[in-house]
Amino acid sequence: MSTFTAEVDREVVGGEALPPAAKPLMVVVGYDGTESSRHALDGAIDLLERRTGELHVVYVAHVPASVRLASEAIPDIQATLDELTNKLAGQVQARLAGSDIEWRFERRDGAVDVELTAAADNLHARYGDDARVVIVVGGPEQWFHHLAGSVPTGVIRHDRFPVIVVPTSQTS
Repeated sequence: MSTFTAEVDREVVGGEALPPAAKPLMVVVGYDGTESSRHALDGAIDLLERRTGELHVVYVAHVPASVRLASEAIPDIQATLDELTNKLAGQVQARLAGSDIEWRFERRDGAVDVELTAAADNLHARYGDDARVVIVVGGPEQWFHHLAGSVPTGVIRHDRFPVIVVPTSQTS
């Protein structure tokens, strides 16, 4: 019976046992409005339901280099990204309506795995050992992501923070 109690008092997150109330949990989750990212957001929210911590939702805009070189297109691209960022932040706000979870939304530009890891690095630099930082990402949506690489694979390769990959309901 005491073994069961010990298991209930601890939760396994990314292969590491964390005491439920030991340190605040800072959760970084990638969100771009896709089914995979919606599952990741739900998983991140579930992690924080009964914990002290914050949810850091990160939308990473990836603008191809060829487009960035066309200087006349930059204002239009910026306006489109601003509009999409506001739309995504609104979706997150609606999903968290009625929740007591503290959250932030930010847009970053670059490679998704690099920017999610950088957001986690920033949180670790801010809170140090006073908080745990975890990255939550959605699983691959397409079969070829297993071969060519995916956001979860890229984040895991950085190997600095526990990573939770939330599967989609089905992989195509």
